[in-house]
Amino acid sequence: MSARRGLAGLIFAVGALTVAGACSGGLKVDEGNPFPCDYAKAEEVRDTACAPGWRCGIDSHCHEDVPEAATLGEPPDTPASTRVYPKLLAIEPRFIAADSRGERVLVGSTGDALFTTNGFSARQVGGTPSVRAAFVGGRVALQQVTGGIEATGTVLALGSLEEGAGGVSASPVQPQVKDVRALRAATLPDAGSSLLVARTSGQLGEVDVSTGTYTDFPGGFGVQTDGGVCVAGSPLPGCSGGATVLPLLDARPVPASDLMLDRSRQDDVLVPVVATRDFFFWRKPGTTPGGDTWQVLNPDDPVSREGISIPGEPLLRHGEGATVWGLRRSVRESASSAKAYDVLSTWTLRRTSQGPRLERAWDDCAPCAASHLVTFTPVSDGAVGVEVLCESDLGTRALFRVVGASVTSPANTCLRQLLDAPVDLSEIATTVSTDGRRVTPGAVDDSRGEGLALGGAHGQLWVGRTLSTLRPIFLDRAPLAVGTLEVGPLGDTFAALTPDFLALRFNLGAVEPEGLTVVDRRQGAGGASEPARLAAVVRETPGWLVLESGQLVKVSPADGSLGNAYGPQLLAPNGEPAQGPFLGQGIPATQTQGASMVLTANDQLYVLDSAKLEAEPGAQPGLLPRLTPDPGFPIRSLARDRTVDIHGTTGPKVRGWLSTGRGLFEYQQSADGLWSLTPLPLGNGEPVEVWGRESGATTYGRVGLRDGQVLKLPTGVPLTQPLPGRDFVVDYASLDGWPVALGEQGLYVTESVRRTNGQEGLLRWRALSLPGGLTSTEDLKGARIEVVREPGTQALLLFTRTGAVYRLATAR
Repeated sequence: MSARRGLAGLIFAVGALTVAGACSGGLKVDEGNPFPCDYAKAEEVRDTACAPGWRCGIDSHCHEDVPEAATLGEPPDTPASTRVYPKLLAIEPRFIAADSRGERVLVGSTGDALFTTNGFSARQVGGTPSVRAAFVGGRVALQQVTGGIEATGTVLALGSLEEGAGGVSASPVQPQVKDVRALRAATLPDAGSSLLVARTSGQLGEVDVSTGTYTDFPGGFGVQTDGGVCVAGSPLPGCSGGATVLPLLDARPVPASDLMLDRSRQDDVLVPVVATRDFFFWRKPGTTPGGDTWQVLNPDDPVSREGISIPGEPLLRHGEGATVWGLRRSVRESASSAKAYDVLSTWTLRRTSQGPRLERAWDDCAPCAASHLVTFTPVSDGAVGVEVLCESDLGTRALFRVVGASVTSPANTCLRQLLDAPVDLSEIATTVSTDGRRVTPGAVDDSRGEGLALGGAHGQLWVGRTLSTLRPIFLDRAPLAVGTLEVGPLGDTFAALTPDFLALRFNLGAVEPEGLTVVDRRQGAGGASEPARLAAVVRETPGWLVLESGQLVKVSPADGSLGNAYGPQLLAPNGEPAQGPFLGQGIPATQTQGASMVLTANDQLYVLDSAKLEAEPGAQPGLLPRLTPDPGFPIRSLARDRTVDIHGTTGPKVRGWLSTGRGLFEYQQSADGLWSLTPLPLGNGEPVEVWGRESGATTYGRVGLRDGQVLKLPTGVPLTQPLPGRDFVVDYASLDGWPVALGEQGLYVTESVRRTNGQEGLLRWRALSLPGGLTSTEDLKGARIEVVREPGTQALLLFTRTGAVYRLATAR
């Protein structure tokens, strides 16, 4: 056996020497029979086995190193990294308040700062420390700290937000209210507004928003034997001795029309609904000034039937239209029990000719079991339910929908369904008590009875009608992809794509947004009720996206929304809608031709010669695949040679490169329309990303491997050294031709190397310092890097998993 191997090796060597002697200028072999080399050897040694002008490739064969016209210029400029977004709200907010009339949000940061945003601006608006806020019509209520942020004294003030450089102009409510526990606000479409105040003393009251005057509610309410209401201090018969005056828990202002059978009232006003230990009450408007009367909403079914109520943080909320109500209270199972439970009482509103009635939806129960009920949103979307946000003592959070109860005690767990969270629940801001226990998020806006706003630990802002429909105001996560869109007055702007929304970079004159602004929670294709989910940006074709259904769609150039411009749908070979992951790269439309695209879905490759638009999806034939490079293995990365003309009559019509988890290929369509697929050498490397570098009329292919080596395509000849320190690459980008990488342990840019013999060596990686605000490599998990066009240059941006954007480098 060994003798035969030795003989074969001798014959091979003699043959090689014969070829070498027959060729002038060193060894010259056909590409189909390259001379072997040892790629495992050091960079300075391995190429010596090759003829001059040839280099050792990753497949351990020599390849002709044809000079590229795309020479590298000055290396990237890498000053200290700067955070681009968010501009101001980069830390956990102290409180948050949202305007029900629009996406205007007031945020209290640490120290003395207040910030306000309407999605297009963020600015400092105040210097007096505040710990709580609520929007009431065109005004804002603030619980302001007296004597500095660490002081315990506060005072309730009412004012307005000034425009421009501005600030907050607020005056204390009279008489002064210094023990505010919560603010409860509501605003009617015609700007009528109401502000209720819950106090730490257990008292409730209301503020006349027009005058800034505070008035206490009666000290308590009770129900007489005939169902009448007993108001503390009232001279009504039966109010003394025969009726129990109940302490006040919480209150909400709601439109009177939401409680009445006739909901078309033209003279609608906001009225308070008050929760006590046993009953709900509302103040019915009188026909004459001062003629309002209090009425009970649940006279036959007291709230507290079981369990022992204890002091806590009661919370009353209602769903849209006040149809479903929920009340959180703290109870113990028995007098001997030390464990307290957050119990949810759920009610539905029935409107009758005798007046509104609240009826129990199911028995009281603990929606979070032994965990803490942070907040909740009652919903009625065909079935009564309450969405609840739970938090354990260790800080773990989960989102559920309570749908009923089958309990023997209010401490038993409700019937519930686990919900997919629309945001990263671990990022919701949390206050920490003095003993180190995680208690309750410090940035949950419970000032409104319906709808919700939340603040995140890294400056994120979320708003929504329910917990499951929260959406960010600004980018709050690392995007799937980044592309260029043409949007109205913005012109070309880069957009970050996630499955749930697009976030655009706005720059309206001197007003810069707080972050990448989220636009449009998309409508379903063809008017479907479910919103369409985004899957991919078709790079280099401004405005084109792929939906998760495989449907091509183009955003509106007016405002970045979707809904009335569709291309074909990508289909699997069997004619069914294609499955993701999806990728795409194209050439923009011209005056005579639509955009040309190369697309992938799962393990299939598609080509669209000239994209056309229709007003409805499905109005044009679906697109079938042309190639299956690696059956059963999804295509991970795609690049297209954009210098090849799909409408040309000579040369290839389409050319490019793609990679799967285990393979690397060059794809091509010849001038006569025939398709070919060529496997490219990878050695033992794992491809992470392919891309092309254009220079004049030529595009040069590149592939970046997991270990940091970047290879020239199609030869597999290395361009860079591996990453130092055995780091592994998770994302690549190319900044003016210079490879850059995001590793598991750091950020890297390439730089030139000159060997001791004076020759140019492989590019080596240089580590960048972590941007300010990122404290460890843990902050890089889930991040991605992208190169975007900026005026006069290109910029390398880092997108973190919390939506922060950093500028790492620029092209010189």
